[in-house]
Amino acid sequence: MAMAHLTFLAQRAIEAAGPSRPPLEQGGLGSEVPDGRIAPAGASAAEEHPQHLKGGLQQEQRQQEQQQQRRHREQQQQSGWQSTVNRREAEKFAKFSDEWWAPEGPFKPLHRMNPTRVRFITGALCDNFGLDAYQPEPLASLRVLDIGCGGGILAESLARQGAQVTGVDVNEAAVGAAEAHALQDQLVAARLQYRVAAAEQLVQEGRLFDAVIASEVIEHVTSLPHFCASLAHLTKPGGAVVVTTLNRTPRSLALAVVAAEYVLRWVPAGTHDWSKFLTPEELSMVMADGSGGAVTLEQLAGMQYNPLTGQWSLGTDTAINYAAYFRKQG
Repeated sequence: MAMAHLTFLAQRAIEAAGPSRPPLEQGGLGSEVPDGRIAPAGASAAEEHPQHLKGGLQQEQRQQEQQQQRRHREQQQQSGWQSTVNRREAEKFAKFSDEWWAPEGPFKPLHRMNPTRVRFITGALCDNFGLDAYQPEPLASLRVLDIGCGGGILAESLARQGAQVTGVDVNEAAVGAAEAHALQDQLVAARLQYRVAAAEQLVQEGRLFDAVIASEVIEHVTSLPHFCASLAHLTKPGGAVVVTTLNRTPRSLALAVVAAEYVLRWVPAGTHDWSKFLTPEELSMVMADGSGGAVTLEQLAGMQYNPLTGQWSLGTDTAINYAAYFRKQG
């Protein structure tokens, strides 16, 4: 019923707004993202020789991008770990790094969803470790890794549940925003550690955690098997892995992509590539086949949005958003 209302609202929004911006052309992940650079000082001279100067600027930009990609490959070879970071995907979110904590900004949907995913994660970890979910700080004994932490929305919430949280992200500006916001609460800040890093880098360092969280991240990586193997490698035997993501269904295409991005504009256009969404069955198989240790699915729940109340809840409908809890054997 709730999704029918959202479809109705999307149709009304199309009628009210008129022709909306068409979906971006298909291509490689992130290929549709505009460059977003600011022209250097003196660019106004392009009015006299626009084509000549524009071509020179484009060539310089291509050379800079090639140099960055070459340095990134060299760093991977030297460190010995294979990164699954999609740089173009990371650049999408880097543009909004100063808006992570803006209540009405581009991350408003994450703020709205956050209490629901925290509820699922807390319950899953309490079940896994035999903890009392009704205690004021039920995760007090756990060391948790938040991969792709962004501005720290989830990491802070888990720290308030008592966990010692390490948040990692490849976006330096987002990590800076997370660190700055955490300082507003000294108790929370004392339980948080942020760093600019990819999951594979921590694997290379031999780090282990009681629980590893990948929330709204897995649909943005370049290699799903390698990323899932990293999740397992970073988890202690007997520990837990929790993933929240989007299912690949017609409903998720219509509502989470077309309606949310291009009609209602709840999130920036181009945020998601529907072809990268995973069904729960696919996620479970990839996790089970990973080289990081035996990891089995223990719990699956849908995360459902009610457009009438603006609230999220846990349920059995996994057609759009869902959360999965895995246990590493040992």
